[in-house]
Amino acid sequence: MEANEAQELEEHAEAGSRESAMRPVAFTMAVLAVLIALATVLDHRTHTEAILYQDQATDQWNFYQAHKIPRQ
Repeated sequence: MEANEAQELEEHAEAGSRESAMRPVAFTMAVLAVLIALATVLDHRTHTEAILYQDQATDQWNFYQAHKIPRQ
């Protein structure tokens, strides 16, 4: 039983070292996920703003066209 316990302790120590080696990778992935989420939100806002500007331009053009039509 002692040899088995020693092997379990050794395996546990190896797993702990693998986990500590993965910490920088996990942290980097978390930071990248936050940056991607931020970029997505900013992109969505920019897209929405562009659509609103396009709607404004269309409204102004329609207003111009409506006043250009000769009145009968």
